[in-house]
Amino acid sequence: MTTRGAAGGLGRLAAWLCLFALAASMMGLVGVAGPPSASAAACPERTAPSLIAGWGSLGSLPGQFRTPIYIAVNAFRGDLVYVTDYGNDRVQKFSRTGRFISQWGRRGSGDGQFHRLGGIAISRPGGGGGGPWLYVADGFNRRIQKFSELGTFIRKWDVENPSSIAVDSRGYVYVVDGVRVQKFSSTGRFIRRWGRFSFERRPGEFHHPLGIAIDALNRVYVVDWHAETPRIQKFTSEGAFVTQWATGGPGGVGRGPWGIAAGRGVVYVTHGRGDRVQKFDLSGRLLVEWTESGPFGISVDSEQNVYVVKEFTNQVQRLGCAPSPSPGPGGGPF
Repeated sequence: MTTRGAAGGLGRLAAWLCLFALAASMMGLVGVAGPPSASAAACPERTAPSLIAGWGSLGSLPGQFRTPIYIAVNAFRGDLVYVTDYGNDRVQKFSRTGRFISQWGRRGSGDGQFHRLGGIAISRPGGGGGGPWLYVADGFNRRIQKFSELGTFIRKWDVENPSSIAVDSRGYVYVVDGVRVQKFSSTGRFIRRWGRFSFERRPGEFHHPLGIAIDALNRVYVVDWHAETPRIQKFTSEGAFVTQWATGGPGGVGRGPWGIAAGRGVVYVTHGRGDRVQKFDLSGRLLVEWTESGPFGISVDSEQNVYVVKEFTNQVQRLGCAPSPSPGPGGGPF
């Protein structure tokens, strides 16, 4: 994993990314930042994380994957990890160290079944009443499914073209649906929508929205993919445009952004074929980027460790920074 500063060059663009996204109609990652932790070892602002743990291989056995792309970490309850296993039409649940816990789902259109599932998000306890709740974008079945954290089916509602999904601190569910964003209650009641397709790509309009994330203040970030000028758009929870940052030289988004996750005061963006991850502050200033082969889905745990799904190698990686040494009796490290 190679680190590059804010002035690093742009990653290479893969034109198939847009076609793949249109065909697959899927994207997802949870965007609510976790609470502070006394044992947190958040990386310094301009420091890239390093590998802590990794797991997964190609297959259909428990703990194996067939094209995993999206991930959600329950930062409020033990940092449990949920991965949408696209090719196996199931959700898998792991500990933060990669220990397999459970799975559910298979190909089909019944309750708890999936057909090319996409994004996944998890609410905080009490968000939307009770919980935490898991929400899964069931792409080819054109619906959102809601589950308990144990995988028990709760309810479903129709969405025309769901891909990525996120949940705010109050339990509202945000879904990228085609070229717009829709907001629902935790029971699926429609609240509002915003966005439309536009070649001009004015603020609040989209060319091809992919990832969505929500920060601790319930501000919404959307990856708007474009072959030449991709950007991140930032909105209020009511859909009002706030700002955007786009490619165009050092400090820009780069080409081919896909996944997005909000951490504590920062936003992470993956570039699946650009082979890198970028870290921005909440105003869009690039802090650091690093090389990562084929990253797609991304999420953040309670200690600000970063979890990256690597589709092409069928793996999940946990990245972070080592905690500082504890001071000894004399005031220095042991």
